[in-house]
Amino acid sequence: MRLKTVRTPMLSQQQRVSEGLVAVHRAETCTGADWYIAPKGKTVEDLEDCLRFEVSGVDRGNETAVAQRLKKKLKQAAAGDSNLPAMAGVVGFKAALVMLATLED
Repeated sequence: MRLKTVRTPMLSQQQRVSEGLVAVHRAETCTGADWYIAPKGKTVEDLEDCLRFEVSGVDRGNETAVAQRLKKKLKQAAAGDSNLPAMAGVVGFKAALVMLATLED
């Protein structure tokens, strides 16, 4: 598993990182994710063109706490019963930080 992490201060660059991606369907249990996401405007008749998205938050802690939660969420996505690509995101509220990463083979 190779992690590609993007650190973004809250409410600044994260919009560019995820620009055009929207939640299209709640993910099923055991997929390792919370939502399926796809490019905005894409007609989604089949979820095969979507990404799985696991999302979480940390109310206390610094950047290290956010990074640790992100690793945990990526492991959860990797263990999910799905062959779709995955992405995870963690919001660090006290740290005022959003971290996003894609799960790659």
